[in-house]
Amino acid sequence: MNGKVWGVTLILIVSLVFVGLLYATYVITSPKVTVTVEEYTLTLNANATTCRVGEVIEFSGTLTKEGTSIMGETIELFYSNHTTTGLTDTTASDGSYSIVWTATKKGTHSFYTKAEIA
Repeated sequence: MNGKVWGVTLILIVSLVFVGLLYATYVITSPKVTVTVEEYTLTLNANATTCRVGEVIEFSGTLTKEGTSIMGETIELFYSNHTTTGLTDTTASDGSYSIVWTATKKGTHSFYTKAEIA
């Protein structure tokens, strides 16, 4: 019986070592990629916070990248519920924009602007 136990044990050990060699894990890595994250700033101001139906509010602000003005970008005015007002302006050489909104109904309205920069 001793001979059979040794034979089975030896075959089992050799089989485990052989199976381990077949399933070896190889680790490879890709080259590094560097990513630069840029900071854009879009400001929004209003020339008044109250008005009557039919009056206008001027929304203005600037668009900058890392503190430098951005020219030629379209700025769109939205209501806070993400509905567009349909009003836009293009930034000037100093990054400024101005959008005039006419109050058409009474109530409290909140706004934000958006620029989509490619």
